[in-house]
This record gives sequence, C-alpha cells and structure tokens, in this order.
Amino acid sequence: MQLERDAGTRIAYGMVATYAFFLYFLGPVTPLIAEQLGVSLTLAGLTGVALAAGLVLSGLVGPSLIRRWGRRTVALSAAGGLATAGVLLAIVPSFPGVLLAVLVAAACGSMLMNVASAALSDRHGPSGPRALTEANAVAAWVGLTAPLLIGVAVATGLGWRVAALGITVVALALAVGLTRVRLPQAADPD
Repeated sequence: MQLERDAGTRIAYGMVATYAFFLYFLGPVTPLIAEQLGVSLTLAGLTGVALAAGLVLSGLVGPSLIRRWGRRTVALSAAGGLATAGVLLAIVPSFPGVLLAVLVAAACGSMLMNVASAALSDRHGPSGPRALTEANAVAAWVGLTAPLLIGVAVATGLGWRVAALGITVVALALAVGLTRVRLPQAADPD
C-alpha cells in the first residue's frame, strides 16, 4: 500500500521532530547547566527525573485533554508550551527553574508525540507503522541539529542558553504549521 505524505502527515512528522529536537538538546546541555549554575553533575542529572515526571504527567492528563479539546487544540497548546519552555531555559537563573522548564518541555513534547502517533495511525491505517517509522527517522535527523546548535553557540561565546531558544523557534514553526493543517480525529468509539 502506498503511503501518501499529505500535509497532515508532514505536520505529524514535524510534531515528532520538534520533540526530538528538545530530547537531543537536553543530554549535551546538562553538563553545561551544571557548570553555569554551580551544581554537581549528580544534581544536574535531576533533569532526567524532570523529563520522566513530564512524561508521566502527559500520560495522566493527555488523553482527557484530547477527548475534551481535540488533537489540534492540544497539539497547538503543547507546541506553545514547548516554545515557552525553551524561553524559560534561556532565561531562568536557578536550577529549580531549569527543572521546571524541562518538566514543561517533556510534558508538552510527549503530548505532541502522542497526538502525532495517533493521527498517523488513524490517517494511514495499515500503513501507520511505516508512517511512524518515517516520522522517527525525520525526528532523528532534526534532533541531530540540537547538539550542533549547542556546539556552535558555545564555541562562538553565545552560550548554551541561546541554543535553548532553538527549541522555541522549532516549536513556533510547528505551531504555525498546525494552524494551517487539519489533523485526523479519533474515530468515535461508540
């Protein structure tokens, strides 16, 4: 069966890629956070706990939000939340603020991933697994740009916080795309 890469498919790929950009950003920036904020690497490792907490939060509230407001509204809100988290990472002066930004980014990014997975599965039916595989491949390529952006920002003296704004740029671009494309809605279970 032929996979049609229509606008809805491409925006779903963008949702997965946006979340990947954040995930690929977090790992390499954690030691830089520790250095700048004067915390140990062990303490900086709590960013992983904040990431996990965001995933759990998304899993707990995401389905009810989607049922109440629909995929598109939740995806737009999640993109806005991820953009906000990028700004927070760029400006918060404290480690607890960084943890909050990571928690927000993880929860919002996970919601994007969940909406994209469901939309691709509904749109492509038996070809859904192929579409999800392609989405993950695109996400990996986009995600690779995050560590490169960190490296360039640090090497040029701008610092990792400027690179955090890359999360905001990618999430805002996604939000613009989401305003122009309809996502497949879930089939009515009744």
